[in-house]
Amino acid sequence: MLESNRIVIRFVVPGDGNDVVETIDSRVEERNGWPPTARREHQLAIDSGKAPHLRIIYDRIIGQVVGCIETTPDRLHPQRCELGFWVGPSFRNVGYVTEAVQLLVPELFRRGRKTVTAATANDNHAVTRLLGNCGFDLVDQRPHSLPNGTVIDAKFFEQHQFGR
Repeated sequence: MLESNRIVIRFVVPGDGNDVVETIDSRVEERNGWPPTARREHQLAIDSGKAPHLRIIYDRIIGQVVGCIETTPDRLHPQRCELGFWVGPSFRNVGYVTEAVQLLVPELFRRGRKTVTAATANDNHAVTRLLGNCGFDLVDQRPHSLPNGTVIDAKFFEQHQFGR
């Protein structure tokens, strides 16, 4: 568990599914290329204990789950992982993800990761700015296929434990 004055980040546990699903709206689904069944799939995975890399972002002041942050291990390079995140509509643009990334990335490095990666659509200026502000470097721009088959123009970022 990671904590600041405002948020707690912890791995999801069975029973968190409904709270997580409440943070997923059509914008989150669209931006991630998730199918219409994504909300239900997330809920089932969480509540059956099959979401090992997903953490909730919990606002301790208002007592509510505001979003999620996920670290997906790179199967070919075990010292790398990809970061993904979202927050519910009423919690966007108020610093939750920035705070979560700033708490989580140093912890990932302490636990042996050497590189953390992230990607976003070229037109997602908020995430591009957030990643830059959190120390990520833009390393590539290219087409990227989303889970639903949509191909987007994407930016790819990396942060290395000891810099480049």
